[in-house]
Amino acid sequence: MMISQIETVAANALPASVTEVCDGWLLRYSYGVTRRANSVLAEKHSGSLEPKLQTVSDFYARFNAKPRFQLCPASEPSALNQFLLDHRYTKIPGAKVQTLELNTFKARGDSSRVQLLSKPNDAWFSVYRAVEKADSQKEKIRTWMLKNIQPQATFALLSLDDEPAAVGLGVFEAGFVGMFNMATLESFRGRGGASSILSALATWGKTLGGHTLYLQVSEDNFNARRVYENLGFETLYSYWYLEAPQTLL
Repeated sequence: MMISQIETVAANALPASVTEVCDGWLLRYSYGVTRRANSVLAEKHSGSLEPKLQTVSDFYARFNAKPRFQLCPASEPSALNQFLLDHRYTKIPGAKVQTLELNTFKARGDSSRVQLLSKPNDAWFSVYRAVEKADSQKEKIRTWMLKNIQPQATFALLSLDDEPAAVGLGVFEAGFVGMFNMATLESFRGRGGASSILSALATWGKTLGGHTLYLQVSEDNFNARRVYENLGFETLYSYWYLEAPQTLL
């Protein structure tokens, strides 16, 4: 139950530019910016799979994009993964989703140096863009996504040596506090920036009545995983992607 709840609130936390619903599946497209926002979230299922898969193909064909599904242990129907593999979809890695109960969270770093913003300002974006190194078109889409989050959100900005050094995003919905867009400038790494940001966001979520922290981290991001595990986060589940063969474009 918790897995499906987290997948739903995580989808709401970073909105896609275009969304459509197909018998319980959420079809998302955001001009190629992030795999999550350009994939099908198979939340609920009704009807037959073959016509639904055709609807998915038709949806992404409108944007000349490759059909992609984001799957996890809660995806419906349970046979969807094998169904897509049988249709020559290819599995590619996603990320681990880690959680921590807020009442067990122990703050680290110095969250007093963290400024919480209702909207991202130029300093916040300067750090995030420097770390992401996205082209101008992707920056434009990411900026739109960050400025159009519907659940309650806060943007954390940490300054070190009087300079913007690290950022993060917290999104609150239904008692879950999502941690996103964690980024620290290379010259400030190793100084507890990520821990300070996470602690500030956790405190913010707790004041709103939150009960569970969650975040997503890639399998090969060992530095981030070390930080999160030291704070007490544990992996609840993993999600992955299945992409259509090139011939479907």
